[in-house]
Amino acid sequence: SPALSRYQALSQSLTTQKLICLELTTPFAVQDAYRMHTFRSNVQIQFTQHLNDEQLRLYSSSSSISILA
Repeated sequence: SPALSRYQALSQSLTTQKLICLELTTPFAVQDAYRMHTFRSNVQIQFTQHLNDEQLRLYSSSSSISILA
């Protein structure tokens, strides 16, 4: 998807504490972004879609991801 392609391009030159704004429109895109992100530390992801409680628990349980609702 365009959003994931944009994420992949941004992630190539990321430094820690950089903010990534993702326009995620499907749960699959959210999951893919999460998987791609797990190997990075201290990087924040801002989701432009509303996350349900289950998704919030999933992301907040990872110490490497900060969720900006």
